[in-house]
Amino acid sequence: MDRTTLFSLLALTFAGGMLGNFGPGMAMRSRRGRQFVCKWNWWGVALYVLLVVAAVAGIVAWAYFSVTGEQQDVAALESPLFFFAFGVAAGLPFTLTTLISVRRANRIEKERAKRKKPASKQERLDFAKNLEGQLREFSDDLKDARVKVKGKESTVIAIHGGVTRQQAERLVNVLRGDLLDLGIQRVESGDEEDKWWVRVK
Repeated sequence: MDRTTLFSLLALTFAGGMLGNFGPGMAMRSRRGRQFVCKWNWWGVALYVLLVVAAVAGIVAWAYFSVTGEQQDVAALESPLFFFAFGVAAGLPFTLTTLISVRRANRIEKERAKRKKPASKQERLDFAKNLEGQLREFSDDLKDARVKVKGKESTVIAIHGGVTRQQAERLVNVLRGDLLDLGIQRVESGDEEDKWWVRVK
C-alpha cells in the first residue's frame, strides 16, 4: 500500500467519523430535530442507544469478519467502504452526548420559561391563605387577621385585623422574594380606620 492510498483511506475514515458524529448531531440540533428528540420518553432514548450500539456492533463485526474470514484477501484492507464504515462506527457513539445535551438544554429552557411565567390568580389566593394562617399563629393579637387579594389583576394584598404599618414593613422585607415572584405590587391595610400601604418593589 503506497502512501497516497494510505492517506486516502485515512481521509475516508475521518470523513466517515465526521458523518457518523455530525450528521445525526446537526439533525438533532435543528429546530425540527430538537422538537422530535425532546418528545421522547425514556424508552425512546433507550431505543436510540440500542440502535447506535447495534449499528456500531454490526459495522465492527462486518469489518472483523471481512479481515479475518477465510475468503479475505489483501484487497479487503484497501477497500474504501471498509475504512469509511469504520469511521462511521467510530463517530456514531458521540451522538449520544449530543442527544443528552439537546434534551438537557430543552429542559433548562422550559424551567426558565416556567419561572418567567406570571403567577396565576389562584397562586396568589393560595399565598394569601397561607399568609393568613401564619399571621394568626405568629401572635395572639392577630388571631382575627384576614388576608385578601384585590385589584384588577389581583396584585394587591390587603390585611385585615389590626396589623400595623411597621409589622407590614417587616413582613414585606421577609417575604419580598415570594411577593415579587407572585407579581404582588403592594401590601395594604384592609381596615377602614387604619389606612396604610407598603410598596413591594
